[in-house]
Parts: sequence; C-alpha cells; structure tokens
Amino acid sequence: MSSRWVGPYRLLAPLGRGGMAETWLAERVFADGSRREVCVKQMLESLEHDAALRADFEREARAASQLVHGHIVWTFDYGTHEGRPYIVMEVVRGTDLRKLLRAARRSSSGLPLDVLGEVAFGLVAALGHAHARDVDGRSLGIIHRDLSPSNVLLGTSGEVKLADFGIAKVAGQSHATRTGLLRGKVPYMAPEYVRGGEATPSADWFALGVVLFECLVPYRPYDGAHEAETLENLAHGNRRRLREVESVPAELAAFVDALLDPDPRVRPADEETVRRGLVSITPTSTSRLALADAVEALALARATETPRAPSAPPPVEHGPNPAGPDAPTRTRRAEG
Repeated sequence: MSSRWVGPYRLLAPLGRGGMAETWLAERVFADGSRREVCVKQMLESLEHDAALRADFEREARAASQLVHGHIVWTFDYGTHEGRPYIVMEVVRGTDLRKLLRAARRSSSGLPLDVLGEVAFGLVAALGHAHARDVDGRSLGIIHRDLSPSNVLLGTSGEVKLADFGIAKVAGQSHATRTGLLRGKVPYMAPEYVRGGEATPSADWFALGVVLFECLVPYRPYDGAHEAETLENLAHGNRRRLREVESVPAELAAFVDALLDPDPRVRPADEETVRRGLVSITPTSTSRLALADAVEALALARATETPRAPSAPPPVEHGPNPAGPDAPTRTRRAEG
C-alpha cells in the first residue's frame, strides 16, 4: 500500500474494521531512526459527524489512557487527524478469547482449567483496577460495560489483556446517550441494566460470569432463540445453571452461577470476593505457559479444519421476575 499517515503514525497494514472504527498496524518513527510498532484505531470517515458516536470514541480514549495495568491494553496516545479521532495502543500479538473458544469447541477438548484460570484471574485484576483506579486522590471507578470474549486479547507469551473501553463510564456519572439504546452486547448485559437501571461495577462482574460460563460449556446462560428472547430472559432472570453440568467442578459451577444472579444485591461484586470465589482455578506456575501454548497452537492450526457442531444447550430455567410481574422486558432497542 502507498504510505498513509494518521498524525505521526505511519500505517502499515489493516488489522480489522468494525461498525465504528478501523484498526491498523502502524509505526512511529523517531528522530533517531528508532521505531515503535503500535495499533492505531481510527473512527470511520462515514461516522465522523455523528456527535454521539464521536463522544463514545473520545470517552474510550480518555478512559483507557488513565488505566495503566498489565492486564489492560495500554493506550498511550490519542488525537484527531483530518477531523477523525484516533487512539494509539500497544500491539498484542496473538488472538482473542472468542477465537480460542471456537478452536477448543472444534477440537471437542474444551478450554483446560489451568488456561481458564490464567484468563479469569487476568480479567479479575483488570476489572478490579478499572473499578478502583485512583487518580489524584479520587476514585474514577471506570466501568467497562462491554466485557465479552472478543475484547479479551491473548498474547503469544500468555498475556491476558482487556481491551475496548469504547462504552466505558465513570461510576456515579451520567452520560447522555441516544434515546432508545442499550449499550453493549446483549448476552453479556446485566439484568438490572436491561430492566432500565444504571450500569454499575456489579454489571462488569456479571459479564465476567457469562464469559466464564461459556468457557466451561458451549452456550451462554441467558441465550434465547433470538436477541429479543435473550433480552426477555435477562429481564426475567430466566437462565441455565452450571451446577447442572456434571463435567464442571461443583465449587466453580456454584460461584459462576452466583456471578450470574439476576439480583445485583446478592451477586459477588468486588475484586477480592471474586478472587476468593475462583480459588479452585487459581493460576499455577505453569498456567501462563499453558495459555501461551494454546495461543501458539491456534496460530499453527490448519484453516481447513472441519468444525464440529456444539452440543445442544439444556432448557432455560424459568424463574420469577426479580423486578416483579409487571416489569418491562424490552423498553429499549439493543445496540452492539
């Protein structure tokens, strides 16, 4: 490709394109000739005049740049180039959890518990840091609001990095959003948020529960036949439970089910409590190596491998609506 620049960064190759932005492998060339490889995320040209989306993008830049942690993708620069905002992040060589799970299901081997432990404790540390981040003596309490397997990056050395703070918010602060929209991916939304409440740190722990659930079985707890049914299941607390799956260790199953409780008041909702609840999969001295091996194996896997159909999920358990029989099930359209 011909040379193209975004600010002081030279774009090298496209990495991906989503509904809001495109990402590029890029480099920064310094005066002494040294180079730094980076990832540049730039808002799509067709959206640069959408004020709400632009605010989301700029909020991501501000939130992520304040989070410096080993389990969070490092954001070290942001700006505007030719009217389009951009974010500059570290490059994580490897894959994401969504692709790793897909490969594990194709092989029928599932995700080993030592690998799951490495991923889980990395995410617990990342969320704990974001929720309690203190800047100049004040707690920012950044809520991710979009935790899902595609936002969990896994490096070839066994790194676990939480990415994409595009719809993050600061606890206790209200952000204007377009009327009629839920923010985030529906299967990972906390029931209280679907019913019209505010997203809190507890909603991130709920999303972690969904991620752990689908790492253990090939389906998600609140999934319906379509998005509207999933929203209804979330609003009414209708779900599948891990404790009914014999292959999942009982202690782990019970705790993940607790993370998925429809009532946030009884849900584990802080880093230390979640760490204690996941003690049965605490990473060992070889867990990171096992994760690195899994990422490496995925990179070497043949693209023509024949996929296997996942096993059918059990029926959804229909429980009482914790918000009451007259609570709305879908008052806003979902986004993402």
